[in-house]
Amino acid sequence: MNTLKITLKQHTPLIHFQHDQEGATLRASEVKPKLDKFILTNLEVGNYKNKKELVPKNWLIGKGEKESHALNYRMKIVAEGKNEEYFITSFFSLKQKEQLNNLPDDVKTLLTTPYFAQEKEKNRILKRKNNWNDWTDGNGPSKKGLLCPKSIRIDIYSIIEDDSFMKLLAEKVQAFFLSQNFGTRQSKGFGCFEVVNILLKINEKEIGIPLLDKEMLLKEMFDFVYKKKLDSKDLGLIFNQISQDYQLLKSGRRKPYAKSKLMLYGLNQLKVRWEKRFIKKCVNNVYATEEEGKYYKLKSTHETPFTTDEKYIYLRSMLGLAQQFEFLLENPPQEDQKNKMIVKLGAISSEIERYRSPLLFKVYDENIYIVGNSVSSELLHQGFKLYVSIQEDQEWEHEEVEKRVIYTPTRFDLVAFMQFAMEDKTNSAKLDYDTIKGGKNK
Repeated sequence: MNTLKITLKQHTPLIHFQHDQEGATLRASEVKPKLDKFILTNLEVGNYKNKKELVPKNWLIGKGEKESHALNYRMKIVAEGKNEEYFITSFFSLKQKEQLNNLPDDVKTLLTTPYFAQEKEKNRILKRKNNWNDWTDGNGPSKKGLLCPKSIRIDIYSIIEDDSFMKLLAEKVQAFFLSQNFGTRQSKGFGCFEVVNILLKINEKEIGIPLLDKEMLLKEMFDFVYKKKLDSKDLGLIFNQISQDYQLLKSGRRKPYAKSKLMLYGLNQLKVRWEKRFIKKCVNNVYATEEEGKYYKLKSTHETPFTTDEKYIYLRSMLGLAQQFEFLLENPPQEDQKNKMIVKLGAISSEIERYRSPLLFKVYDENIYIVGNSVSSELLHQGFKLYVSIQEDQEWEHEEVEKRVIYTPTRFDLVAFMQFAMEDKTNSAKLDYDTIKGGKNK
């Protein structure tokens, strides 16, 4: 039996839903399908859909008789030593920070990150010290960040007699882990691993596979590669930086204030306005309050009506579909300023539901990389309807905005946008990444 032994270094926490299991780490059920697709996609001939017709039948489970593209090998993943556990959130109030001592002493915290899913769990988790590991009442976190400070070993076993199969795996596995992150919120840098050793055993003979330069491989796989070197390997600082940079690229920053690079690109290069202005015009002063003759009014909005010389597009979708837009109201229900108007955009096509950001953040020690390729053609020129809800007013809940549809761009050059974003200095807001590949440095 031929074997491939791969040693990994984990650079960032893996947000894991099975964190309560002993030895929880990378799951073979996530890694193997991704690796299979990577191997088949990177064969020199054909495309992924017909790759199973181009490889030897014994490479595939079921010898190609099944619809699956699964390759015929087994994978085992083992983490050495005890995992470090992380409490991860996007924001902490001063009061919540004072409660952090209620967590177990060995739990680490990442307080300002691009991970928003557990905001409602924060208060419950901080109430009691034993909540962190108490599953009897369901008050523990649904997901934890796990980081193995020692090495992680992946063993791959194959009974395929063709030696070229395992040699191909050994050749591609380093690039594979450079091209992917794992677990929840993986596009924002979580679940980043690096191959540090490869040992191939064929016919009882062990062969050490030399590792290639990381940046050379990144340049081969992606249309653009940008790098920022920080002064520290502290993960709190790193994920705060990723959060700040992604906000500046997509939605803009509040503190310090800076306009979205994507919005500016639309205005200056594409000569279009983005969806936020369109949405505000559609929903302001439209939905009746409980007071007769009064309508909900947005706190900050443009008073100018729609004009034929302005073109609006759903531009933010090019960096990943936004789940919802939230707007403060001048006259919120129950006079509670926490109550907002929430607008969700729903695709007219049932095939467009979720679209992950085409930008991938990679973290290696104190270095942050942003890499990516083109925007999926499936997302271009797609129509989206608007649905309005007003918190604490049940009359307006998921109400469709009639006769208002906004479309994604018909074309979008992600490489050109990233070059613009890296060079733009509006509001004195610079991203400060070095260009490894992309734009003028191709």
